[in-house]
Amino acid sequence: MTRHALSIRQQKIRNRRAENRRLADAVDAYQQEQQKPKPRGLRVIAQQYGIPKSNLQRAVDGQLSMSAFNAKKQLLTPEEERVIVDYILEASDRGLPPTHRELETVVNELLAQKHTDPGTSPQTCGVNWTSRFLDRHDDELQTHWSHGLDTLRAGALNAEVLKHWFEQVVKKRYVDAGFLPENTYGMDESGFPREANRVQRVLGRRGKKRQHKLGTANRENTTVLVTICADGTALKPLIIFKAKNFRTDWRDDNVAGASFACSENGWTDGEIAASWLIDDFDKQTRDKAAGKPRALFVDGHNSHYSKKLLDYAQTLNIMLIGYPPHCTHALQGLDVACFGCMKEEFALEVERFEAEHDRGVNKADFAGVFGRAYLRAFSESTIKSAFAKTGIYPYNPGVIEPKQTKPAEALSIDGGFPMPQASPVRAVMQALYDHPPTAFEIDPETHTEPSLPLQYTLSSNPQTPRASRKRTNENLDSTPGSPTKRRRLLISELSHTNSGRVLIDNSQITSQLNMHNQPIPSPSPAALSMIQKQKEQIACLKAALAQRKLKIQAQNAQMVMQGLYLRKLNRALRGKESKSKSNRKKLFPGGKGRVLTDEDFVEEIGRMDEQKEAKKAKTAKRGEEKIVKDAEKVALDQAWAQIKEEHIKAVAAWKAECERLIQHGMLRKDLPKKPKRQLKPKTLLDLAPEVSEGEAEEWYGFSSSGEEESEPSDDEDGGSSNDDDDDDSSA
Repeated sequence: MTRHALSIRQQKIRNRRAENRRLADAVDAYQQEQQKPKPRGLRVIAQQYGIPKSNLQRAVDGQLSMSAFNAKKQLLTPEEERVIVDYILEASDRGLPPTHRELETVVNELLAQKHTDPGTSPQTCGVNWTSRFLDRHDDELQTHWSHGLDTLRAGALNAEVLKHWFEQVVKKRYVDAGFLPENTYGMDESGFPREANRVQRVLGRRGKKRQHKLGTANRENTTVLVTICADGTALKPLIIFKAKNFRTDWRDDNVAGASFACSENGWTDGEIAASWLIDDFDKQTRDKAAGKPRALFVDGHNSHYSKKLLDYAQTLNIMLIGYPPHCTHALQGLDVACFGCMKEEFALEVERFEAEHDRGVNKADFAGVFGRAYLRAFSESTIKSAFAKTGIYPYNPGVIEPKQTKPAEALSIDGGFPMPQASPVRAVMQALYDHPPTAFEIDPETHTEPSLPLQYTLSSNPQTPRASRKRTNENLDSTPGSPTKRRRLLISELSHTNSGRVLIDNSQITSQLNMHNQPIPSPSPAALSMIQKQKEQIACLKAALAQRKLKIQAQNAQMVMQGLYLRKLNRALRGKESKSKSNRKKLFPGGKGRVLTDEDFVEEIGRMDEQKEAKKAKTAKRGEEKIVKDAEKVALDQAWAQIKEEHIKAVAAWKAECERLIQHGMLRKDLPKKPKRQLKPKTLLDLAPEVSEGEAEEWYGFSSSGEEESEPSDDEDGGSSNDDDDDDSSA
C-alpha cells in the first residue's frame, strides 16, 4: 500500500535522528581507532560518516548535542516514554488504543506522582505535548481513524476457537474427507443501498469545513446472496427485493443471470434459503460434482440452518459447515476479499448510472447496475484469494496472524496486562495461579505464626536450579494448623528472581549484589590500590543507584499505564456483559464452528423448532385466556356496578319506610332491618348460583374460569353491611 508523503517537519526530525546515529557511530569508531598503533584522525572519520569535524570533536570531548540537551528538558525521562510507547503498541493491538486526551490524562497523573514539593503545583503537559511525543516516536506510532469492533467479534476470535476450527472442523471434516476445490463453495449475503453518497476525496473551496456532493439518498437495502467456488468460479447471484409482490420489469437487463426473490423486510429467511439450495445451488453445481459430495461454508445466520434446509442438504449430499459465531470478519472469504471490492465497484456503477440518466437507481434498474459491477468484481483471482486468505484452500491454519487475536485478550479472564510486571510480582502471581487459596487458608483463625523463623540459604547466582537450593529449617510445619505451604511456595518463587530474592535473603546487602538486569562492571582488586578500589566501588554504587532510579521511574510509569488499561478493560467487559443471550450459544457451544449437517445438530434444530412452536401455541393460548378474562372482568364490573346501584336504591327506600313508621308511632327496635348488600362476585357463576357453567357460557359467550382472584372487598366496595346506622340502633 502506498504511504503518504512525509511533512517537512517529519523529514527534519528523521534527518536529525539519522545525523545523531551517524555521530554516535563516528564516536565509537574514533574510540576504537585510539586502541590501534596508528589511529586515524578526527577529520578522516568525520568525512567517512558525513558529519562536521566540529560536531565530532564536541562529542568526543563529552559535550552534549542539541538533541541530548533538549531531551533533558522533557517532562518525562526516555525510560518513562519507552514504557508509554510499549503500552500504546500493545493496547492498540488489543483494540484499546488511547486517545490524545487519555494520553494527556495519564501523563499528568505520572507527573503528579513524581511531584515532591507540597508548596507548588505539579507540572502538566501542554496542549501540543502529544504532538511532540508522536514526533519523537513517529517511527513506531502514528494517528489513525478508529473503526468500531464489536466486543462479540473481538472476544470470539481467540486462539482456542481458531485451533478447534482448523484442526477439528476444516482439517478433520473437510481436508481429510478429500473434498475437491471444484466442490468447495462459500455463501454469504450482503446489502447494497441504491445511493451514490459514498465518502470520497473531492475538490472545493479552501476554508470550508464540509463539502456536500449532490446525489440520491435512497438508502433502502437490496440483499444479494453470492456463492463462490474454490476453483475461481462464481454461481449466479440471488437478488432479494423488499416487497410483497414481485414485478416482472425488475428482472430487465439481467446481465449477470441472477435469480430473484422478494420478502417483506428484504432479508433472507428460511424459506428463501431452502428454495435457493434446491433451485439455484443444486442445479448449478450438480453436474460439476458428478455424484461427489459438496462442501458449503456458511455463517451462523438462522436462515442458513433451518430444519427444512438441513434435510434438503442431507438428501442432496451437501455438507454445510458453519463458521464460528462472530468470526466471519476474519474467516469468511467473501467478507475478507470479495465484498469490499464489490461495494466499491457497485458505488462506481451507481454514480455512472446517475450521470448518464440524471436520476437515481430504482428496482427495475438494480439488476443491470449490480450485474455489471458483479462481473467486474468477482474475478478468478479475487475468488481464489478469498479461500487462500482464510486458510480453506489451500489449507493453511497459520493464515490468521497472532495480532488478529489480540483484541480477545482484552475480554478474556486469562489475559494479562499489556506490559510485563516486575519479576517479584510475576513470582507471587504465578504462585497464586498455580495454587489457588483454599477456605482453610483464607480463614483468619488459621493464620498463626510458625514457632521457628523461616530461613533459606540462597546461592549467589539467582539462576541456580531449585533442586540445589536447600532449606536450613526443616521444621516449618511444626505449628499445628498453620498454612505454611503457600509461604514456602512464595519464598521459592521469589528466590528465583534477581530483585525479589533480596526480600528473603538474610545476608547483608553489599555493593556486589546485582539487583538489576544490566551487569555493572566491577573493578579489578589486584591491579588497584585500596583508595582506587574504594573510588571504583563508589562509582559502581552510583551507577547501580542511577540504574535503580531509572527502573523505578519506568515502573511508576508502568503502573500509571496499567491503570489506564484497566479503565478501558472495565468498559469493554461491561459491554460484553450487557449482551443478551441467544440460542446460538446452544447450537455453537463455546463459540466454535461445526458441521451443520451432522445428525446431532439437525436433531437439536428439530427440538428447538418444536420448542418454538410450543412456545407460540402457549403464547396464543395465553392471549385467548386473556381475552376471556378481560371479557369476564368487564361483565363482573358491570354486574357489580348494578348490584351497588340496586343496594343504594334499597337503602334509600328502607330509610323512607323507617321515617314513615316512626311518624306512625312505631318504636325503633321494631323497625325493619337495613337491607344487606350482596357480596362482590368473583366469577360469573356467583351472579346466578343456580345456573350451570354451560348456561353461563351460552349467556356470556365465554367460559368463566374462576381462576382470577379479586381483591378483598371492604364496606365501601363490596363487603356486607350488617351494622345499622348509629341513629337507628337506639330504641
